[in-house]
Amino acid sequence: MGYLLNALLYKQARENAKFAGSMSTFLEILDNVRLGSVIQNNGKRKKSLNVKYSVEIPEEPALPFIDLFKLDELITNKPKIAGLSKY
Repeated sequence: MGYLLNALLYKQARENAKFAGSMSTFLEILDNVRLGSVIQNNGKRKKSLNVKYSVEIPEEPALPFIDLFKLDELITNKPKIAGLSKY
């Protein structure tokens, strides 16, 4: 299943972002994209914590894939999955 999903993303990258590298190179580039979280305390009680998420992109080759796969939107507008509340 993982290979199939990777193959679909790789195909999109080749067609839409004009990526010319191999599938293993594609995975190495995507491996550098990370989701960072910052936890802020907004008050005196423990339940007043606020979590903010941001995409960490340490290398230039990953930039076209952020827009292509809409990773920024996934962070701000998390999809609702029935039966799954935390991920």
